Amino acid sequence: MRIVLLIAAMTLSGMAWCQPGSVIRLVNPSFEGDAPGPGNVPGGWANCGPEGESPPDTQPYCFGVTQPPHYGESYLGMVVRETGTAESVGQKLSSALKANNCYQLTVWLSRSDALRSPTNSYNVRDSADFTTPAVLRIYGGTSLYNKVELLAETPPIDHPDWKEYAFVLQPLKSYTYFFLAAEHREANVFYNGHILVDHLSNLKWTACDDW
Repeated sequence: MRIVLLIAAMTLSGMAWCQPGSVIRLVNPSFEGDAPGPGNVPGGWANCGPEGESPPDTQPYCFGVTQPPHYGESYLGMVVRETGTAESVGQKLSSALKANNCYQLTVWLSRSDALRSPTNSYNVRDSADFTTPAVLRIYGGTSLYNKVELLAETPPIDHPDWKEYAFVLQPLKSYTYFFLAAEHREANVFYNGHILVDHLSNLKWTACDDW
């Protein structure tokens, strides 16, 4: 199933064009790792969650998640918490997302019917259900610690099968950092939940007039 979401920040200022067909290649877009494991952030990606909280996981086979990857051997798992915190990853881009340009991006998303995790990284005896649907939000930023602009978001991901989501990103400013974040579906409504992410595409420049 293919779902198209177009989230574009429009502006009347001058356009800064790239060459047709230009591609910004991401490092490890399929989230492969040496071995799946809790708190093992896939290579090429950095943990961008809050200090003192657990990092994202390389799945499957952590916390009761058993579904096979859509592509390759592993995928990314990120949680949101009833405390209001959430997990995210990011990386520095090989070249910047240019202001007022448009970029195509696709990703495969799902949610496990089972995910039970410790409520903090230090007390493994206390665990909670983390199956409430979360949303994926995509940001541009200026460092690994500075998400600046929301570029795209999904509805809550509530399906256990893998589905493809497609976006067109149009940043208002230029950014050299790219982020994927699991977040709560509404501001100030906090719960334990998660999202599974696989087979992210590279960022392909496209003419904004096409959208």
